[in-house]
Amino acid sequence: MALSAMTLPRSDASCSSTSTANVTSMTERRKLSEPRAARRVAELANFAGSESTLSHELRTPLNAILGYAQLLGMDEGLTERQRRGIETIRATGEHLLSLINDILDLSKIEAQRHELVLAPVQIAAFLRSAADVLRAKASEKNLVIALDVDPKLPAVVLADELRLRQVLLNLLGNALRFTDQGTVTLCAIDEGREGRHALVRIDVCDTGVGIKPEDLPVIFEPFKQVGDARRREGGTGLGLTVARALVSAMGGSIDVTSEPGRGTQFSFRLRLQLADTGEREAWTPSIPAHQEGRRARVLVIDDVAHNRAMLVDFLNAAGFESESAEDGQQGMDRVRSFQPDLIVMDSVMPGMSGLQATRMLRAHPTHSNLPIIAVSANATEQHLQDCLQAGASMCLSKPVRLDRLASVIQQLLQPAEAGRDIMQRVAQGTLSQATSTCPK
Repeated sequence: MALSAMTLPRSDASCSSTSTANVTSMTERRKLSEPRAARRVAELANFAGSESTLSHELRTPLNAILGYAQLLGMDEGLTERQRRGIETIRATGEHLLSLINDILDLSKIEAQRHELVLAPVQIAAFLRSAADVLRAKASEKNLVIALDVDPKLPAVVLADELRLRQVLLNLLGNALRFTDQGTVTLCAIDEGREGRHALVRIDVCDTGVGIKPEDLPVIFEPFKQVGDARRREGGTGLGLTVARALVSAMGGSIDVTSEPGRGTQFSFRLRLQLADTGEREAWTPSIPAHQEGRRARVLVIDDVAHNRAMLVDFLNAAGFESESAEDGQQGMDRVRSFQPDLIVMDSVMPGMSGLQATRMLRAHPTHSNLPIIAVSANATEQHLQDCLQAGASMCLSKPVRLDRLASVIQQLLQPAEAGRDIMQRVAQGTLSQATSTCPK
């Protein structure tokens, strides 16, 4: 979103006799362009103030829609027609979420408001986890995701893990969509050092249908999708645009080579700062003990009734004892009366916010180690960091994936073996048994 450039007069001989007129013309054009430039600056400033609000307003309704789609889909008593309908709701909701994420990301990048959040990343483990995310999708097509990691790569680097993962998942997902047989390979190569920086090349290769030479110049343009319509289904047309912009923000660039009928390779190089292997997260909660023989107690704090009901239904079906509160102050009162073992709390609420409530709980000696999962529809990097700095044990963005929530609860609350079957218990426990305690 660049400001419009003013057209300058040609500096040739024919202009010499009309220099005064040209100066006047330039002045007039400058006067005309100044309001336009001011409007553009105002638009960017307005975007800066409204970005978190826009993210919150778009994600909040999707949290309940996708949450209940996941929860209902776990019911083992569904008919095939019911299961197909719920899966359609879930799939279209996730497509809308992908589109929202890509549009917000692209808007931030074009407004030059994208900030990288650098943190220590164990690069080999990170690459394995990125590949693992899509292994199930690959197995559905009888494809293999191969991982080739150079053993010379540094153990830990400083990188924006969230954004680097987003680039990899975009490229891997794209490769899977356009590959019918064979292998998708994620390859990381150490290309040497520059002082305290590692030069790393990452390749995503596939044995798919390839890209026609005439389509290569447009594949990174917004909403440009190439290939047949069947393969384009489910894509937003923004994935490669966002991937290229994010890699550029990290100081790199993406290259692509392809041969129709043989496959495609996307490559990008990054200059990553080496990190001290001793660097760790600043705050790690201890696991609280709770009385033997009773169900673990989980308190849900969210100002949106639909979201409270969905989370309480999920927790009840999973076998937890749960209560809810509609704002931070009511949540603090419930903490004293309910004595929860874990809290799931929205970070942005009217009145006392989740961030304020978290800080108050961390300052109280009785609750200083109480696990708190912050959930927020404001998915900006800065807000997620604010949640962690306030003392949240973990931070999840809305719409919340229930399998991810179950995994985090297991990690924070359960001993090593217990809790492995949280999702299984939800599937076995019908929704009729999950009675919501949310205030109406």
